[in-house]
Amino acid sequence: MKRGGRKSGLAWLLAGVLTAGMTAAAWGEVPESLTQAQKLYNEGLFAEAIELLTGLAETPDLGNSNAKSVYLLLAKATAGKSFLDQAEE
Repeated sequence: MKRGGRKSGLAWLLAGVLTAGMTAAAWGEVPESLTQAQKLYNEGLFAEAIELLTGLAETPDLGNSNAKSVYLLLAKATAGKSFLDQAEE
């Protein structure tokens, strides 16, 4: 049973290559961005850290280890921002 012929197969192959390339690029940026988010957190720039971490959380194929790090730091930054906001009030 032939599905879509040669053109269809080529389209799927090209889509797979492009998706793999984008995923690899996005994944390669995660550790670097996570380090930057940690620096922002350490400097007390919680809102900036939250913004960066929220974007990281949406990265395709984040992986379990990176996801744990992103969500843990996101929780800490959110708590830090909340305490800072309360202190300013």
